[in-house]
Amino acid sequence: MITLIIPCAGSAVLDGKPTCIACHPDGSYLFEKCISGISLKNVDRIVLTILESDDFKYDIKSKIKEVFISYKNKVEVYLLPNKTFSPVETIYLTIKNMQISGRIIIKDVDNFISVSNLSDEAFVVGVDVFDYDIRNLKTKSFVTINEQNNILDLIEKQIKSNNICVGLYGFKSAEDFLQAYEALIDPNYGIKKLYVSHVIAYLIGRYNRIFQYVKANDFESYGSQEDWNEIQQNLKNSPQKKKLALFDLDGTLFSTNDVNYHAYKEALNHFGFSFEYEYWYQNCIGKHYKDFLADINITDEETLKGIHKLKKQAYKKYLNYAKENRHLFDIINLIKPDYYIVLVTTASRKNVEDILNTFDKIELFDKIFTQEDVTKMKPNPEGYLKAMEYFGIKPEDTIIFEDSETGLEAAKASGAFYYKVFKFN
Repeated sequence: MITLIIPCAGSAVLDGKPTCIACHPDGSYLFEKCISGISLKNVDRIVLTILESDDFKYDIKSKIKEVFISYKNKVEVYLLPNKTFSPVETIYLTIKNMQISGRIIIKDVDNFISVSNLSDEAFVVGVDVFDYDIRNLKTKSFVTINEQNNILDLIEKQIKSNNICVGLYGFKSAEDFLQAYEALIDPNYGIKKLYVSHVIAYLIGRYNRIFQYVKANDFESYGSQEDWNEIQQNLKNSPQKKKLALFDLDGTLFSTNDVNYHAYKEALNHFGFSFEYEYWYQNCIGKHYKDFLADINITDEETLKGIHKLKKQAYKKYLNYAKENRHLFDIINLIKPDYYIVLVTTASRKNVEDILNTFDKIELFDKIFTQEDVTKMKPNPEGYLKAMEYFGIKPEDTIIFEDSETGLEAAKASGAFYYKVFKFN
């Protein structure tokens, strides 16, 4: 079990509102932006902690549910009754009251961090201060590391190295965090305000826990109104893309007919059904699963859900059958400087993330819309229209790449320009 904890109950404000609901220039709330640069594929729970008083005033819980609709089974909100004395106390109460156990990842809400791969071990993400314009260095937590990138110590508010923590931490167990907190609140330690760095330093020094240092690929700080104003100004002055390119997944970016066939066949066999490859190829490709399963007289809702769940679980096992459309990915790389690159698919988010991560393509996309993000499937154009609305780009400035008849019908109904992708090997 891996739980991501996002504490959003601090007293800091941006533009007069709690930091977590400040709106980034790209249109996202900071509680969404802060985790957009990390992969959530292995995360089982996402817990956001907000103050009850802030929720009452700003309806933050509803905003969280709306934004994370595609992760609705993962996302939970803990309403903190009162302000705490430190960020660590907030995390401690979240773990205790939400009954969190197992591995935990903690992400501050007041910055954006992009990381390629998070360690399966305990870790701290940081940056080199010479790579970024870091304000108020004396307020930061500094990291000393050895040649193996293992952390030797974390020191609060004393410049001891080039590396600082940037608010993304991984612990092997929630129990470690609880034990360290309960020890450190002893007055004999003399710590006026506890930070996560104190907890990690304690675990390293007292129990010889190993934490790896992971360097961030990209970093934006929203830790002060001054930082925030600079981000706003820089993005305002930078040229914004004015065109949008939308791509289907199955049959367009990847040939996944065989992947889906084997995954569905395994799921169907479990429920006592079957179909042959020729039937799949002629009758199922490009259709929503409820439609083609209804054609073979599977209409019971619980059975449909069960088949779809097993199919998603089996999908990753058969990715060796997938083939990427190398030429189309070459086109993406050519147009990316001028176009937002967006995936719009009726596939599930889990399967989309599985294949994009397998082929190392997920970072190419500025946004991904899956079946969890829409209420109407292709040939309804809802997914394409949502993408245009999200980026504020009109149909006449949008191009769509599709392969199936239902997908092309959706593209045409959206009002955008569209191109048919023919079968590829």
